[in-house]
Amino acid sequence: MAIRTLRTCCTLAFAALAAGTASAQDKFPNQTVHLVVAFAPGGVADVIGRIVGAKLEERWKQPVIIENKGGAGGNIAAKSMVQAPANGYRILVTTSAYAVNPSMSANAGYI
Repeated sequence: MAIRTLRTCCTLAFAALAAGTASAQDKFPNQTVHLVVAFAPGGVADVIGRIVGAKLEERWKQPVIIENKGGAGGNIAAKSMVQAPANGYRILVTTSAYAVNPSMSANAGYI
């Protein structure tokens, strides 16, 4: 019984510590967010990206910029995401091409 009580106390202490740490973090997002659309303007992915971007901007109260990086079946945009900082402020909007392209190209650029 003592081991179970000790385990419960440790779990509760860890949860309290984790909750305290989470509340001290900055609210996301606190700067401009970029939606990188993997296809040219006017296509389905672009339209969806713009609709989602508008809703996110409304909800987050932060600017959301749509960047179209068309070409190579979406590989150019995907490769630019690999090279960008992994901070959550750049989001890739693509299609199923993201999953298919590596099987069609030996150098997709993002694997």
